[in-house]
Amino acid sequence: MSPRNETKVKPDPRTDMQIPKLLLTLHEASWSSGISQVNLRQLISRGKIPIVMNGNRPLIRVESLQKFAEENEIYRNRKPKSEQEEENNDSEVGVKSDLGKSWANRQNRAKKEELRED
Repeated sequence: MSPRNETKVKPDPRTDMQIPKLLLTLHEASWSSGISQVNLRQLISRGKIPIVMNGNRPLIRVESLQKFAEENEIYRNRKPKSEQEEENNDSEVGVKSDLGKSWANRQNRAKKEELRED
């Protein structure tokens, strides 16, 4: 079949919206993130958000926007989840309590003394 005889298939907007996009235009990224196009361009030029170039057209990965949002998340009156998890892990081991700290200090001193003796 020659290219002239092929029928062009128009994308159905109902099914097109069900397939998640991997790359977004600046307009789409701006709309979905709530960041203005001007600010997005500034973030891109500063290297805060990476882009994929399609010819002359910059495209932004959805994952890049999500990563940017997670890295710039601010918690008011509480610590970020990563710091809370570290505290929980430390407290399970006993490092956060005074007793745990003194035990850990004794262990570190003992290791240093062993290294000096060698």
